[in-house]
Amino acid sequence: MSECFLIELTETETKEAMDDFIDAMAKILEEANTNPETVRRLDGVKAAKELFWIGLSDSGVLKIS
Repeated sequence: MSECFLIELTETETKEAMDDFIDAMAKILEEANTNPETVRRLDGVKAAKELFWIGLSDSGVLKIS
């Protein structure tokens, strides 16, 4: 069965940030194809229980909650 996920980049992302993201996704794909045992499905229940938010404060400081 095929699966996919949607990624929506905002118009505020720079070309450099998008290029970095594409490079990271290409590395993940390569790893999945060469070492499939290292790539596993997300545990949805665990993810929901351990949900956290990452963002920037008004002063530009990274916040994790």
